[in-house]
Amino acid sequence: MKINWNLEAYFPVGMPWQQDSKLILFGYVASSVWSLYCPVQIYQSYQDLFDSGKLIPEVMMADFIQLADNAFLGFGALILAMILLAIANYRYHFKGSKSVYLMRRLPQKYEMLKRCLSVPAAVILLTLATAFLLLMTYYWIYCAVTPKQCLAPGQWQKLMGGIFL
Repeated sequence: MKINWNLEAYFPVGMPWQQDSKLILFGYVASSVWSLYCPVQIYQSYQDLFDSGKLIPEVMMADFIQLADNAFLGFGALILAMILLAIANYRYHFKGSKSVYLMRRLPQKYEMLKRCLSVPAAVILLTLATAFLLLMTYYWIYCAVTPKQCLAPGQWQKLMGGIFL
């Protein structure tokens, strides 16, 4: 099976796909940069553990789930934008030259579905994978820099509860 690397084949016929691909890339980069809010919060919370360079006794580091609270909102917004893009791609077939009639005449039964959902679905999967990898990286940083006596128990359970609830 030959893979078609031409992005135009994955957007509705006649749609200005270059502009959409630039906006998708911008949203992806902006979401990744916004997620850097989490390590900044970790650093600030780490600094609060010390007074004049000495560890304050009986002080606990804030929970990771609290520090990562808003860091991944950009990825959620990008996923929502991709759902809206899939709807816009479908509606685009019914505007102007009515390319929906062309799609119905093609021998490939699922060509319209491919053109409406391929790019949004791929971006959603890439976004989820990136968000998960960044979350695990930030969690590793949190555990690595936090002194053991300042780490509240059950951080992993709180993280998993926060993800799946």
